[in-house]
Amino acid sequence: MSARWRTRGLALGLAALLALAMGELLARTLLREAADPGQGPDEFDTPLVDVYMRRSADPELGFELRPGADATWRHTRVRIHASECRRIALEERHESSALRLAVIGDSTAFGWGVEYAESYPELVRRALEEHTARPVELLNFATPGFNCRQNRRTYELRARAARPELLIVHYDPNDSAPNAGPAAGPALGDDLFGSALLGLLRRRWSGRELLESSASPLQANPMILGFRYAGPEYEEALSELAELGRRARADGMTPLLMVFNAGLVREDPLAGVWPSDPHELERLQRADPRAFARRARSLGFRTLLHEPVAARARAAGFEVVDIYAPAQARMSERDWQSLRPLWLSKSDNHPNAEGHRFLAELVSQAFISRPAYAELLGRAR
Repeated sequence: MSARWRTRGLALGLAALLALAMGELLARTLLREAADPGQGPDEFDTPLVDVYMRRSADPELGFELRPGADATWRHTRVRIHASECRRIALEERHESSALRLAVIGDSTAFGWGVEYAESYPELVRRALEEHTARPVELLNFATPGFNCRQNRRTYELRARAARPELLIVHYDPNDSAPNAGPAAGPALGDDLFGSALLGLLRRRWSGRELLESSASPLQANPMILGFRYAGPEYEEALSELAELGRRARADGMTPLLMVFNAGLVREDPLAGVWPSDPHELERLQRADPRAFARRARSLGFRTLLHEPVAARARAAGFEVVDIYAPAQARMSERDWQSLRPLWLSKSDNHPNAEGHRFLAELVSQAFISRPAYAELLGRAR
C-alpha cells in the first residue's frame, strides 16, 4: 500500500473515531437529561433502587421498601417508615381521632420523582382533612414495580394490620404483568463496551419493535402496545385484584380503585369503534403501524385496558375512578394531543407535580361526593 493511501486510511480512521466519540458524548448527554438531569448512571445499573428498597424474604413480594431509609433520590427526599410505607417523617404519629387512609400500588402512587408533599396520596389526605375538619393519617404502602399479586400481598401483610377506614388501590396497565423487580429503563452504558451510544440505539430499536408489534391479538397473552389485556397471565392478575377488593370489603371498607394510564392520547371523534376481530387488527397494524398505534392509545386502550378492568373491579366491590374520560376532557380543554405535559420528562411518563394534582382532584372528589363514603366522611365532619 502506498504512503498516500496509508495516510488517507489513517485520516479516515481518525475521523471515524472522532465521530464515534462525539456520538458517545451526545448519547450520554441525551440519556442523562431524559432520565433525570444531573443524575449519575448508578441508579440505572440495578433492578432495584437500592437506597430505599431491598429484597424481601416473602416470596410473593420479591422486593420491598427498606424500613428506615432516608435518602435523596432523583432530586427528591425519600423517607421510609419502620412500617414499610413512605411517610413525610420517620417519627410515629398517633392520633386516636384520625381517619386512617392506606394506599397500595406501584411507582405512581408511591410518588416516583416527586416530593412526598406533591404526591397524590398526600394531596388526597390534605383534601380529606380539610373536608372533615379531622386529622387524616396516610399510610402509603405503594412500592415501585409492584403488580396486582404484590398489591394483594401488601394488603394482607401490611395495610390490613393498620386497620384503615379508607383504602386507595392504584392500578396501571402494566400491573397485569408478571414481575421480577422494578426496572428503571435502559441503562446508561449497559453493554459490553459500556457505550451510551449503543444504549441509545438499542432504545430506538426496541421502540421500533414495540411499534411494529403494537398489538398481538393471536398470542397466548394478547397485548396492545406491550400491555396485556387477555390470556392466563392477565386473568390471574385481575383475579388478584378482585381478591384484594373482596378482602377489603370483608374487613369493612369500600376500596377505591384508581385506574391510571399515562400513555393516553386525545381521541379522534371520527375514529369509530375498536375492531373486535384479531385478524382485522393485524391487518390495520401492518397497513399503517404509526396510525394504528395512535388509535390504539385511545380507542384501543379504552376498549381493552380501561372498561374491562373498571367493570370487573366494580363487580369485586371497588368504587372506581377511571382516568380515561377525565383525561380526554383535560386534553380537549387544554388542546393537548397526549398526557405528555403531565410527565416527569420526555422519556419518563410518571406524573409530575401537576399530574399528581390532577389525580388528587379525581380521587378526592370521589371520596367526598360518592354515597359509598357519605356516612364515614359525614360522621367525621
